[in-house]
Amino acid sequence: MKKVLLSLAALAVLTAGCNSGNQKAEAKKNFISACTTKMQGDFGDAPAMREQIKTFCECSADRIMDSFTESEIKKLDTNPDDPGLNAKRDEAIRPCREAFIQSAGGGQ
Repeated sequence: MKKVLLSLAALAVLTAGCNSGNQKAEAKKNFISACTTKMQGDFGDAPAMREQIKTFCECSADRIMDSFTESEIKKLDTNPDDPGLNAKRDEAIRPCREAFIQSAGGGQ
């Protein structure tokens, strides 16, 4: 199965003005949209996959927003090869990725 990673473009949208609750909600919405587009490109847009992809992207957005500071997200966007931040991102979304793999039948 393809390795499930979020695109940096999707991560970058989380950095856009997260000062108010409305801005955070908008950033999360944009992240989920970009993540969904990326995941559908990787795994297809079959009706059975749509809900699994949506769940993965929502989970990932929540975990990243909870785990990263705005500064870290911006740094990852400008320095995508930062091993420490990549490891932190991968660790943050690991439960989401594992649930996605399991629900997609890849964990059997």
